[in-house]
Amino acid sequence: MLFTQNVLVYLIYIILPVMLHVLMFRTRHGLNLRAVGENPAAADAAGIAVQRIRFWYVTAGAALAAGAGAYLTLAFVPSWSEGVVAGRGWIAVALVIFAGYRPLNAVLAALLFGVITSLGFVGQARNWPIAAPVLSMLPYLGTIAFIVVPVVAWHRMRQVMAAPAALGVPYYRDLR
Repeated sequence: MLFTQNVLVYLIYIILPVMLHVLMFRTRHGLNLRAVGENPAAADAAGIAVQRIRFWYVTAGAALAAGAGAYLTLAFVPSWSEGVVAGRGWIAVALVIFAGYRPLNAVLAALLFGVITSLGFVGQARNWPIAAPVLSMLPYLGTIAFIVVPVVAWHRMRQVMAAPAALGVPYYRDLR
């Protein structure tokens, strides 16, 4: 299980929890990145290049998403077929929301999602008295639960799971 994976799996073990967590929470650049996400006008006033940081991190996110798609079609399922992704990109977005926009929590949430996905395969292999389509739905039902649980517990977890205040909001320097 540990030593039979593709090299991309080991690369992700290094990139996500270690580098991103250290980068985001232990460096000045991470502080600048979080400032750009929370209040781009204040970050701009402090001399941080808001447009440049946003551009490079959107590019880095797209590169990671492309790497995930490449892994899925080249290593995990070494063939292409229509619908091979099967909504996993939206599941990844839900996991990031569930993780409270924290890299280490996102890794743990993805591992939990992997366990839920594997339960469907284990259930089919062991002939559990549950229909195969229901077992195939487990990852998607788990994703719905990942989104519902924080909403129900929102009053307790508001600060822990808060999205960056300027997430998805365009910033125009001339309009501040």
